[in-house]
Amino acid sequence: MLVYFIFFHYVAPDFSNTCRNLALSHLDIWFQYLLLFLGGYIVSIVGNSFFLASLWGFFLLEAYLYCLIKKSYNVNNIAFLITSFSLITGMVIAFNRFDINYAPTIVPRYYCYTAIFTVLIYFWAMNTFISNRKLICFIGTSLSILVFTFSINTNVKLLTERYDNLKHQLWCPKVRTSHAYEIIKTSMANHSFKPINSVLINLPIDLPLQKSDLYKPGYLGHIDAVTIKKNLLTIKGATIKENLLAIQGWAWIKDYKDKPSTVIIKVNNEFYPTIFGSDKRIDVANYLHNQTSLKSGYIFYKNIEKYKSITITPIVVDKDHCTFYPGPSINVNLKDLKSD
Repeated sequence: MLVYFIFFHYVAPDFSNTCRNLALSHLDIWFQYLLLFLGGYIVSIVGNSFFLASLWGFFLLEAYLYCLIKKSYNVNNIAFLITSFSLITGMVIAFNRFDINYAPTIVPRYYCYTAIFTVLIYFWAMNTFISNRKLICFIGTSLSILVFTFSINTNVKLLTERYDNLKHQLWCPKVRTSHAYEIIKTSMANHSFKPINSVLINLPIDLPLQKSDLYKPGYLGHIDAVTIKKNLLTIKGATIKENLLAIQGWAWIKDYKDKPSTVIIKVNNEFYPTIFGSDKRIDVANYLHNQTSLKSGYIFYKNIEKYKSITITPIVVDKDHCTFYPGPSINVNLKDLKSD
């Protein structure tokens, strides 16, 4: 507490005071938050029933208070401190997250607290009811098997969904100087992290786009339309018009069966990401006889106020993020473009 709150000069967000005031005036709801925090990790097992999860949390809290009355903390001080820490954490979360419903109390990042809380309550019970250790051990083992049996299907489904999301998207920091970006960059350099089939947002990772030896022939694609779109922005009450360069087309790699990572648009000497795979291209899939290439379409938008003429080059990025397939470059006079 000294290091975190004093040395780092922790300042609570403004909304925290509002949350605490609301919680103090609604202690019954705050108590429900606490119970759901303690038993929240079984929500997916009991069919997303908040009532059953809260009931389990109430049982754990009663067990904690009973062990406290029996002075079981004398048997194992460390277990008592860790269990109390988990309980206090739940109490604080119930105060500081009061205004955004029950969802924050059951997010997976809090499961470690409540799982440890449950395990230590079990150890306490073993130390408190020494004469009934065999019965407690039997009940604890049976509950463990039941929890595992009823949760495995749900958890495997959740892991499958998360893995599928990781295969198709990667949200990265947009600011290259941010701390998170430096972590990602270092992790990739150490080969401890590699994005899989990701959509690269704002080119957050330093792709070696300038290395000509990484470019290979094999680009397939076509730029279907290059237009100017009028866009209206509202900034501080003022409406600002901007001209956006809009490029639509499709791109693929010759004899490639799987979907490439993404498509990059090179505008003069700058590289930009596209929205790749969003447009279904039935014509391309039929032409290539490959249903995966149904998602070969891309869209690109870029503010072009500072340009008069540009050179556009589409580049397909392979799944390894280190092999590039450039398409033919086209020169565009922006004055000749139609406005859409």
